[in-house]
Amino acid sequence: METKTHMPEFARRHRGLPYLLGAATLLGAAFPVGCRPKPTRVPALCSFDGLSEEERTSQALAPITWLTLVSPTVDRQSMARSGSLTNACGQVLPAPFSSETFSCPGYESADERVASDLVEETDMIMDSAGEDRMLLWAATDEYASGEVEGAAALALWTEDAVEVHAAGRLRGYRTGARMKLHDIGGVPVLILNSDRCDADNRCDAITQVVPIINRQFTELPLWESDRGCIGRAQFVLDRREERDLGNGTIRRFVLTRSIELTDEGIFVNDLLRMDDKRANAPEAEPKPFRKVSARRPLLLAEDRLMLEDEGLWARSLRDHGQVDPSSTAEDG
Repeated sequence: METKTHMPEFARRHRGLPYLLGAATLLGAAFPVGCRPKPTRVPALCSFDGLSEEERTSQALAPITWLTLVSPTVDRQSMARSGSLTNACGQVLPAPFSSETFSCPGYESADERVASDLVEETDMIMDSAGEDRMLLWAATDEYASGEVEGAAALALWTEDAVEVHAAGRLRGYRTGARMKLHDIGGVPVLILNSDRCDADNRCDAITQVVPIINRQFTELPLWESDRGCIGRAQFVLDRREERDLGNGTIRRFVLTRSIELTDEGIFVNDLLRMDDKRANAPEAEPKPFRKVSARRPLLLAEDRLMLEDEGLWARSLRDHGQVDPSSTAEDG
């Protein structure tokens, strides 16, 4: 998309405070032909007019225009952000993982920002969220962990304006980022699929789930029913590890995970394979030891996301990956 040399002077109209919206409002409900009710007009958090005729007709803005709309403290000319991070409507965003929204014993959110990271047009992540709707993320601030943070918004095109219907702070991985909307029990959630890459460019696929509560992107802690809080709702889709069992056997654990989006909600599907090989014969074909699978619904409680039962990965490493104290490397 061509970058325009002039940004329209958008007029902002704040139209009410955030409040809880169901998935039918943000996602758009589907009805049989002939049974579609008259659409209900939902007030925007704020809106931006002054669009050119070309922009209204094409429903497209240049990335730099989207970036400074979603993250208005970024200066278009200097490409630098000044002051506190604000949402598209100009409201200062609270710190991430605050005690009010992220209660997880033992979780440390401190991370060092990469001072040399510059704001660029490529920081703007954009995806369609259905008819006339767009998910937007100005992923401007990079951290030493590899994550990126910035303002996010759900925007709606109208005949003469761009309206913001949800906004907030989003922190995740930018590489290969794709966003979509789904819902859990009628509450809309953002699904962020991206890659976590290390310095050697080895990457892990990650799916992150962020609820939209009171029209704010709100990251909630992830709990397992029998373990308590286990951190953030970031799901690694492939994991591998080898354990020396202490008797000349090396056990390999391979987890393949998928996040299933259905009409009933979101499910975490895990398939775990365990294979054994002899430490003194690493080239030999591994011998299958066990294969287990699980399908767990992801639920939304008042202040947390919930999974029933302990995950296969932690349970299998504990039950089947421990060194047998009675064995020696010469056994078997």
